[in-house]
Amino acid sequence: MGKWLLPAMFLMILISSGCGSANVMEPGVVPDGTKVLVANSLGETMSRFTFNNGTYIAQNDIAPTGQAPNQILVRNGTGYVVNSMSNSILAFDLETLDVLFEASVGAGKSPFNMAFTTKDEIIVTNFAGNDCVIMNTSAGYTSDRVLATIPLPSSSDLPKDSGVQETKAFPEAVQVSGGMAYVSIANLDSSTFAAGGPGLVAIIDLSSNQLMSTFQTTGRDTVGLYINPYNPFEMYILSAGDMDTQTWEYEGNGRIDIFDLSSKGIKKSVDADGAPFEMVISPSGIGYITDGMEGKILTFDAIDYEMEQPITISEDSGKSYASGLALGSNYLLYALEFNNDELIVIDTQSSNEIVDRIKTGDGPDALVVLK
Repeated sequence: MGKWLLPAMFLMILISSGCGSANVMEPGVVPDGTKVLVANSLGETMSRFTFNNGTYIAQNDIAPTGQAPNQILVRNGTGYVVNSMSNSILAFDLETLDVLFEASVGAGKSPFNMAFTTKDEIIVTNFAGNDCVIMNTSAGYTSDRVLATIPLPSSSDLPKDSGVQETKAFPEAVQVSGGMAYVSIANLDSSTFAAGGPGLVAIIDLSSNQLMSTFQTTGRDTVGLYINPYNPFEMYILSAGDMDTQTWEYEGNGRIDIFDLSSKGIKKSVDADGAPFEMVISPSGIGYITDGMEGKILTFDAIDYEMEQPITISEDSGKSYASGLALGSNYLLYALEFNNDELIVIDTQSSNEIVDRIKTGDGPDALVVLK
C-alpha cells in the first residue's frame, strides 16, 4: 500500500490495453453504461441512474423496496437490500429490479447492515434485536432463511458511564475477515439513545456462530467498520461520538481507530473532526467518510493516517448530511445527500470538484455503482 498505487495502476491499465491505446480513459471520465442504484429510505423505492452520451438518465422510484432501506449489497448478479422498518432482507434482479424474495429477520429487530460469510449465507446486524442472524440467500431455498441467531452483550455485560442505568449494544456495521465477523457496538443509553459508555467491537467466530470476545474502541457510539481493500489486514473503526439529547445534534468528538486484523489490536487513533459513519478508500490512498454533523464529506490520508480538507456538499449546515458513499470507475466518488434528495458526483482527481448533482427519490440512504 502507498502513494505508488496511482501510477502503478495506470501502468497496469496501459500494459493490459496496449501502450497508447485509445481505450484508456482519463481520471474523472464516466464510462458509458455506468449505473448507480439508489435506495430511497423515506420513499421506500429504488432509483436508477444510467450514464450514456455525456449525461445521466434518471429513473426515480422505479421499483419498491421495503420500509426504511439503508444498505444495498451486490453479489453474483443479484442485489440485496436491508429494510430496517420492514425487518427484512429483500433480493432483487439487477437488470429488471424484480423482487426475487423478501425474508424476515424476525419481528421488531430492525436490521441495519449485512455482509456475506459464504457463497450463499449472510450475517445481518439487528439494531433493536441486539443480535445478529445468519441467513441463507440461495435462490431455491424455501424454508425459514434464518439459520442461526447470535446474541450480543447488553446491560451488565457492557461498560457504562457513571449514572447510566442500562445500555444495549445496538449493533450497526459488520465486516467479515479470516472466518470472523466484526460487529460495531454503539453501546447506547437505553433511555436516551445517546452514547452511554465507550464504543466496542464484537468478534464472532463464523465456524461456530458464537460471540468470541469484545474490545473497546477509543470513541463513543461506534457505528462504522471498513476493511481497507488495498491492505486487507487493516480495518477502520468509526465512532460518531456524543450527541446532545436536547437538540439531537452530534458534538464533534468522533474518532477513527485503525485496527490490525492480524494482531487484533488498535495501532492508531485519530480525532475525526466530526461524526463519522461510513467510509470508502480510493486507489490513491485517500479515505472519504460521511459526516453526521453537517453537509460535508471528511477526507483522510490512509497512508499517513491524517485528516485532510473536507469536501463541502451543502452550505445548509445542520440540515444536510451525506448518507451514503460509493466509488466508481476513474476515481469518481458518488455521495448521497439525504435531506436535499441528491446524488452528488465528485472527481477525486481534480481537487474533489463536484461535477454533477442529480435529483433522487425521497431520503436517499444507500447506493451501489454497477460498472
